[in-house]
Amino acid sequence: MLTSSKFFRVGSCVYPITLITHLDAQHLLSEGYVTVSLSGHRDRLTVRGDEAMDLVMRVQPDILEGKNATYPDRAWTLHNMIGHPGMHILNMLGWHRFGKYVHDKTLPRPVTPLDLSGLKNEV
Repeated sequence: MLTSSKFFRVGSCVYPITLITHLDAQHLLSEGYVTVSLSGHRDRLTVRGDEAMDLVMRVQPDILEGKNATYPDRAWTLHNMIGHPGMHILNMLGWHRFGKYVHDKTLPRPVTPLDLSGLKNEV
């Protein structure tokens, strides 16, 4: 069975995450995009906006955690108290896409530039 967590979207195209050989997230917060190299593809893809944030959260979410990024006070409170329970309730009602939407829209965004100097860029 194909699940959405095994794929990522760039515009109207969908690619399997297993094809990613390199992910560069150094411009994610400052300019809102990441670049991705795919196995078997010569060109790099530029992923922008929510699609970029979603891809980073699927491939290597620790880039956005700990010492690499700073969040506003209580940023995770909204996500943990509304995003997770709301997603579960909506899933029980059969509204899976809306549940994922609520979950993803309550994810906090870091407020500081990412420090990626200590992270390995290879996926």
